[in-house]
Amino acid sequence: TRVKAIKKSWRKANKKVDEAELVDEEKSEVGETSGKLKAENAAQEKFHDFSKAAKRRRKGLNVPKTFNEMFLFNSCVMGYEDSEWMDLILDQFDAIASNVHYLHRLQEECDVLSMVLTKYLNKITYSEFKVVLLATLRSLVKEWNSDMDVAWNWFWDRLEQMLMDRKTLLTYQKKVRETYTSVDEKSFQLLRTTLFENFFLSVPAAQEYLKTSMTRLYFVADRIFEMTFEMYENPRKMVQDITSVGLMHVGMNIPREFFKPFAVAAMQTFEDVIKQDVACLGFSWSISLIGRVMERVIAEGSTVVMKAICLNQENQLSEAMAVAPRAERAQHLLVVSAGEMSTSPLYWSIDSGHLGCARIIIEDLLTIRADRDNYYYGCDTLFHVHPDLIHHLCNNAPTLLGPLLDGLVWKSRSTHNGLRRVNYFIKNLLQDKDGNFSKSIEWLVNYGDPKAISHPASALAVNLVWSGLAVRYFLAGRVFFLISLFAFMAGEGAYFL
Repeated sequence: TRVKAIKKSWRKANKKVDEAELVDEEKSEVGETSGKLKAENAAQEKFHDFSKAAKRRRKGLNVPKTFNEMFLFNSCVMGYEDSEWMDLILDQFDAIASNVHYLHRLQEECDVLSMVLTKYLNKITYSEFKVVLLATLRSLVKEWNSDMDVAWNWFWDRLEQMLMDRKTLLTYQKKVRETYTSVDEKSFQLLRTTLFENFFLSVPAAQEYLKTSMTRLYFVADRIFEMTFEMYENPRKMVQDITSVGLMHVGMNIPREFFKPFAVAAMQTFEDVIKQDVACLGFSWSISLIGRVMERVIAEGSTVVMKAICLNQENQLSEAMAVAPRAERAQHLLVVSAGEMSTSPLYWSIDSGHLGCARIIIEDLLTIRADRDNYYYGCDTLFHVHPDLIHHLCNNAPTLLGPLLDGLVWKSRSTHNGLRRVNYFIKNLLQDKDGNFSKSIEWLVNYGDPKAISHPASALAVNLVWSGLAVRYFLAGRVFFLISLFAFMAGEGAYFL
């Protein structure tokens, strides 16, 4: 019940932006109406003057319209404007509140926040943030009640318990830094070799996924030890980097069950080689967090579409696409998100050489579907997510240009008087999502394939640009040349006469 109350009130608080905008629009409409009444009824002049003065005062105010703005406003009113640590929590609070129902993700966010707060060296009183938080929620949530108040008090008390002690983390950071900078090359080499030996002993099946040279394995080991140190220095950036690496592991079909044994093997290796208790505790805490982030990213990114692409199973990919609803089909095929990072199943299939799967995705996106209320066509979504699609195909998969351009043409199955209706969906070949001229035609011209540039869709786009715009500038640029030519010919003719 508490979790539901927290989620409901948090959604209400973040939707307050639209409501505030509507209130502002209503106020402006009222002001315009009062101005018209003033011209019709002179008896309301004094009221109108007062209204204009009030409007001038309002224009000088920055009224908070979002949760963050209202929070900062309340913190200044309550005398906490110098508490810079509140901004650090506020930047991450949306991810914390949105995952209140997911204990493991909540603990992960709290651990990252604990590392971030170590950058603030002054005293932190968490109860001050709680006071401002509750005041902000009460002002934004109209349906605020005692149950929500109890739930948020319980939630914040729980968060304080989940946050790691800053002094402990600072000690860990100091010892890990000293160890990382003072260890000699012989110890580093021992760390590299022992790490994968311990890991392969605990998980023999992992050897099938790490068929590479020892130089590459040593590079991976060095990078892992560096990440444990960098996690203390810049935790939020490291979480983003780990997320992108995790999405790459999704594309390589790496089982997430491997990461916990790998973290344990790294802890054991570090303890055996370094033999410093505090440094080992700091290393274990950091590598454990890295392993948990990797497991979460792989769990969130391992969709049925990505699994089919990794296995290069076209039939399995078709079955996975058939399950997706029509309205969400394009998003399933173009975006796989984990945290703040995302990857594209389409681009992953192209870059990994699974062109059969990429062809199926393109053909499926460019197929027109419908239900009783709407038509669904993924062309706009495709070019919105991948504005450089033509360029990417020209460089990496030119054989897919044909299916892509074919999908931009719809032909009616029936004829009328020997003619068949054809629709061309070439807007994205001429205009990008920002309304500027697209580079798609330029990329096709630079690629130099006569079949691609002479395709009916690209040919129509080129002809529209030429007849509607380019021909005028071309002729305008040649006017001086033509006048000079005619003058030269007339002069030469008069000379010979």
